Amino acid sequence: MLRRPATLSDHAYCPGVRENQRGPAPTVASPSIDVKTTRCFDEQVPRKRPYINPAWCAEVVAKPLRREEQSDGGVRWWGSVAVSGERTPRILRVVTLADGETVHNAFFDRRYKEE
Repeated sequence: MLRRPATLSDHAYCPGVRENQRGPAPTVASPSIDVKTTRCFDEQVPRKRPYINPAWCAEVVAKPLRREEQSDGGVRWWGSVAVSGERTPRILRVVTLADGETVHNAFFDRRYKEE
């Protein structure tokens, strides 16, 4: 993965650890796309959400269903991803830094509503 040196502001939102109590997560293949990520993403997301494929993050940023600026300068992106073994696509929320390409966080958003 491509990385740049992280700054303190990159880690302003790096939530604590919370165990997933929803059962086993789906497995995914290794990503085939290089994605720029923060250190927080590299350390937290694979550990907490091992089913998130970083290539999906690149797909969501490239073809979002919705994009929203955050007050801290970051950008939220929502996109549809097909998870193997599931019939319907799921909505993935990707949070990037202000540059719009360095991925800081990613998770499935069960409360996404089409605007």
